[in-house]
Amino acid sequence: MMNRINLQVTSYLSGHYGDIASVLGLIVTFVGFVATIQKVKEAQKSAEEARKAAKQVVFRISAQVLVEDANSLINVVNHLNSAYRNREWGFAIYLSEEVKIRIASLKGSEELLGDEKKAIIGSNDDFRHLTPKLHKLHGGKELKTFEKEFLTSTSNLIEALCGIRSRAMGDLMGKKDVQ
Repeated sequence: MMNRINLQVTSYLSGHYGDIASVLGLIVTFVGFVATIQKVKEAQKSAEEARKAAKQVVFRISAQVLVEDANSLINVVNHLNSAYRNREWGFAIYLSEEVKIRIASLKGSEELLGDEKKAIIGSNDDFRHLTPKLHKLHGGKELKTFEKEFLTSTSNLIEALCGIRSRAMGDLMGKKDVQ
């Protein structure tokens, strides 16, 4: 009886190898498809993690550049104040022009927040008016109201730059997460 069953199975199998191979091929294809989908999802997750890491690096570099720009401009403004106090008008004019150039560069930064950008634009306007007055002082004219205007403008600029620097340094220390 066992031989008879084996003979029937063997006979059936010999006549249906193609069908069995097709079914096995379909199963293998399905398993391969599922494995491929899993690998694609893993690759997407890895790509997203790499994209986030790259954005974080760009953000941190931008914040670091902003801190350096603010520090550099604060330094120039401090030298300008010193030149003004010492009545070194030629040097003060040169530094005032340098401040205007650096402000123009800084105000185009995408890293500035709304209020920071407004403060920098306001300082840009202030220095557009201050520089010609420094030229007049250099020419020997006394400007009675200039000192208050000058000191207020430089003080406001330094205050804005210190705020920008503090915020950007906070970003560098990881207080802000980039999405």
